[in-house]
Amino acid sequence: MLPGSFQRPGLRSYVESGGTPVYFEAPITYSPRSNGGGTMTTAAASGTWWDGVCTSGESRYSVVKDYPRAKAHSRMERTYARMYCGKKDRESMNPVSEAAFGIRHIRAYHKSQFAKLASWQGSTWGHWMHWAIRWVMSEPGKRTVQNANRFCYQKQFTFVDLSGNTVKRRVIVILGKTGVRIMTSFPRKSAYCSGDAF
Repeated sequence: MLPGSFQRPGLRSYVESGGTPVYFEAPITYSPRSNGGGTMTTAAASGTWWDGVCTSGESRYSVVKDYPRAKAHSRMERTYARMYCGKKDRESMNPVSEAAFGIRHIRAYHKSQFAKLASWQGSTWGHWMHWAIRWVMSEPGKRTVQNANRFCYQKQFTFVDLSGNTVKRRVIVILGKTGVRIMTSFPRKSAYCSGDAF
């Protein structure tokens, strides 16, 4: 039997901490079996727009998406966080070398983590990651000054996994010094953001 979040055609959901379900569009394939049961397949880890973006030699500073956020700290510039193509890894361990950032880094190191959550929602890793980052930026559960060069945002989401169990996960978004550049994003079981809240 499919979990409750798959009962509304064309929509998936998560449950707010207060118990309110929030629905969003996400494609899913459901194939009925002759015995009345069914099998569910998703494209959680398969090719998506997010797998193809920034794969053709684009500049690391090519803009992928902007996510609205409040200009809530004096060090912040603009009223959005920006996903760039970025780069997978830091080029050297020299402290002045530019850190890894953007979709190339997230795709290389956190795609499988987002794919697991996406599979519970009948979505793809990239679609769910994009949706989650938008919510983390616009309505963070917590935001902190991680250090002189980083801001940390996190929000908790509640899922119903494929076995029907309720599972809580936090999605973390790390921003650069001015709060514009998305350095990385990843899900975690526990809280991550440390430092002074703002």
